[in-house]
Amino acid sequence: MLFRERSQIISDINVTPLIDVCLVLLIVFMVVTPIIVRGPRVDLPKTEQPKKIERAPNQFPILITFDKPPQVLFGTEFRWVPGAQLRREATALYESDPNRQLILRADRQLSFGDVKEVMRTLRDAGFHDVGLIAEKKTASPESR
Repeated sequence: MLFRERSQIISDINVTPLIDVCLVLLIVFMVVTPIIVRGPRVDLPKTEQPKKIERAPNQFPILITFDKPPQVLFGTEFRWVPGAQLRREATALYESDPNRQLILRADRQLSFGDVKEVMRTLRDAGFHDVGLIAEKKTASPESR
């Protein structure tokens, strides 16, 4: 009688391996997501009182990275776009979604003229809501 009780098949699902896999995937996504969202590292300009840009509900702005040497990383696909092609890409994007907001991340070592030219190109394509990302200055120990 004792032998028969031990040989019964257990029909319950063991969820422990499933939970382990889910936790590992969660940790991987927590580590990788900030890297993907930010894109390449850019030395942003600093300002004392940056203005916060309000974004439209349920709509993420398109991030455009302008890096040194002058090259543009366009949109959510993170592909390098030559300057001459930027206007065509921006115009096509504007035609598909004219209410979309653009945010420009420009390296602070770039000249003002280069950044202004990229912003002008984006505005000529139709976008009038182009933001510029900056970092907030931190108080230096000497100024205290």
